[in-house]
Formats: sequence, structure tokens, C-alpha cells
Amino acid sequence: MTPLPSGPPRFTAAGAIATITLQRPAHRNRLQNEDLVALTELCARINDDPAIRVVILAAEVLDERPVFCAGFNTAEFESGPGPVSFEDAVQALERLRPVTICALAGSIYGGAADLVLACDLVIGVEGIEMRVPAAQLGLHYHASGLVRFITRLGVSFTKHLLLTADAFDAETMLRVGYVRELVPQAQLTARVEALAMRVAAMSPLALEYVKLSLNEIARGEFDVERVRARELALKQSDDFADYRAATVERLTGFHARRLEALEHIANDFRGNRQTQKTAFALPDLATFSGVARTLAQALAEFVTIERHVELAAWKSARLPPPERRVLAGTTFIVRYCHTDQAPDLLAALRENERRRALRQQYTTDFLAAN
Repeated sequence: MTPLPSGPPRFTAAGAIATITLQRPAHRNRLQNEDLVALTELCARINDDPAIRVVILAAEVLDERPVFCAGFNTAEFESGPGPVSFEDAVQALERLRPVTICALAGSIYGGAADLVLACDLVIGVEGIEMRVPAAQLGLHYHASGLVRFITRLGVSFTKHLLLTADAFDAETMLRVGYVRELVPQAQLTARVEALAMRVAAMSPLALEYVKLSLNEIARGEFDVERVRARELALKQSDDFADYRAATVERLTGFHARRLEALEHIANDFRGNRQTQKTAFALPDLATFSGVARTLAQALAEFVTIERHVELAAWKSARLPPPERRVLAGTTFIVRYCHTDQAPDLLAALRENERRRALRQQYTTDFLAAN
């Protein structure tokens, strides 16, 4: 059996996306003093690296009753305060320059509820729960955590959460806005990575400035002049330079060249064999009876053409036989074995094969008889 990891948060980075992973699953990812130090140092390291635009907060969890984090390890209270407090570590996470996304792969308890809330976006898995038993244990929740709870979730829900120590299920967490989306456990990583890549493609300076302004408003530190200064700085920044240079003439020329390219591709696009494609020429578009009358209609037609082109590219890459895809480098060499398949999938494959053979037999018999 592979031993479970147990240590400070793990840091990895790939391009513009960094990941911080809690890795004490056997202990429900309870944070120790060394974890708080490591988390704070990682936040400082990330802030110093302008290439990082998105940070994912993840956790190693057990397959059965997964727990994302159970807060701070209260056993360390006996040794006195550590070099970094739990509150300071959470504050460092909230004040990160990049956008933070929490891949909430399990339930959360105690201070972990604030750790997750410090992230900008949260995607959770189905079947988890949240419980904060601080008052039940005789503890007062830290001040910045109370501010986050009230500004994000409202005072009424915060009172219920902290004054009763009740557990709240995933659906309630989604309803109150604690998580923005719930997905099956198997889909969490792909969903979070897709969101991270989409955010990372946006203007880094705009993300940084808008996040700063939103967090300041949430903390009650709103300064209209400071927000306007950021707004002006963005308009004058290199991030917005390409948009400032856009003119009607450039856009018209760009779309004319793009349509010419699409026409060239469309002429070679066989499309669905069950349908008929009629060729067209750009000069004839002005007299076409179905010409778009509005910009919205034109864009809809344009998107339709692009979808067909994308579909053609996808088909050309996926429909050739496996041996051709291997030679083209679009797939790996694999060996199919029935014994490698899950029982339910294997049964479905066998049923499909039976039906295919039966259909082929019917076709052969029909052709022979007619």
C-alpha cells in the first residue's frame, strides 16, 4: 500500500497557473504551525512572480469521507502561539495578487471554513458538508474571519453557522453562495483547470486591480479615488493598448480577410453526407436573399460557419483509423484488452458489438434477397 503523504503544503506551477496542495489526508488536513509558515511563505513567493496569474488551492483527500481541511490542529495550542497565526495565513491567502480558485474536494470544519472563503472562487464536490464548532469548543472566531463570513454570506447565516455548530450540506453551501458550483468528485480537477485557464487568459493587470477593489469594498475600505485611479491606469496600460488601437477600418479589413479564409476552407468542407452544401462567392453575398439584416444575425451566421470549420477539423483528427492517428502523432499506441475494462462498460461494449454484427447480417441478407 502506498503511504499517505504527510507534510507542509506542496507547491507546483505550470505556466500562469500555480497550485498549493494541502497534504495531510490521514489527519483530515489539519493545519499545523509549520503549515501556516509554509502557506505564508508560498503566498509571498507567488506575489513576487508576475508570471503566475491564477492560484488553485487543493488538498489530498481520502476516498472515503473526504475532508478538505479540519482547521487548525488544536493540540498545538499547548506549545503556545507559533511564528504565524492561523488568521495571518488566511489573510495572506486572501491578499494574493493572482485570482485564487479553491478545488473543494471534501468537507470543511472549523477555521478551514474561512480558509476556503478567502479564495476568490470555489468549486466543490457533491456530498460534502461544512461545520464550525468554535463556540462549542470554547473558542472565539478570529476577527477577519467574522468579517469575511458576514460580507460574503450575511449576518443571519453566519449566526446560524457559528452559534449553533450545525452542519450544512453541499446544497445549502451552494444556495448561500459559499460555493459557486457543485460537481461530481471525478470532474472536479478538470472543471477547476478549465476555469483556471480561462481566467489566466484575461488581462493580468485588470484581474489584479479589480480583485483589489472588490476586496477593499468587502472589508469596508472603499476609496472611490483609489478605484478611479486604477480605472484610469488600466485604460492607459499596455493591456488595453490593442483595444485602444482598434478602429472600424481595421475591424472591417480583418473580418473581410477572415471571411475569405473561411470561404476557402468551406469549399473543401464535405460536411454531413446526408446534407447538400451549396458553394458561395463573396461578391454574391450582397444579393443573397437571406442576407443578415442586423449585426446580431451576421454574427450568428459567422459563428455557425466557424462551428462547421471546427467540426471539420475535429472530424479529420478523430475519424481516421487508429493506425493513421498513431502515425500522425495525434494519439498514443495503445493495446486494448477486455480485462482492463470496468464490468458495466465491458457489458455495454459487448452489447454494441452484438448489435453491430446483427445489423451487418441483416444488411447482407437483405442485399442477397434483393
